Amino acid sequence: MIVNSFLLDFPSPNEDGEHADRLYRPETASTIIQAVVLAWEPDWATWVTPTMRNNQGRQPGELVVGWFTYIRGVTVTSLPAGAARRFADGTLIQAAPEFADVTADTVVATRDALRSQSALQPAT
Repeated sequence: MIVNSFLLDFPSPNEDGEHADRLYRPETASTIIQAVVLAWEPDWATWVTPTMRNNQGRQPGELVVGWFTYIRGVTVTSLPAGAARRFADGTLIQAAPEFADVTADTVVATRDALRSQSALQPAT
């Protein structure tokens, strides 16, 4: 299976003073992920830390849920927290208002909601 994905590695929010902190402002992060989606048209995209990724128990072919997650070709109708909206050819999810508010529980709850809506794999 060919996967349409790439990795953009950012410093952690406290790694480089105010410069890194700016990346983690909701409006900045949202703009970055939207630009990625429009430029690359990925099946899915996510803003995630290694800890968030490792806590998910992800199955092969399933996407990784993060602070922001874009899924092509699906509509998400409800989430336990955060927000979802139509964007490009899919749905853009923001699991929590601020990066610092994202916990392992937030990610798992969002992932469970997506699983219940059959949205853990992008439409092909």
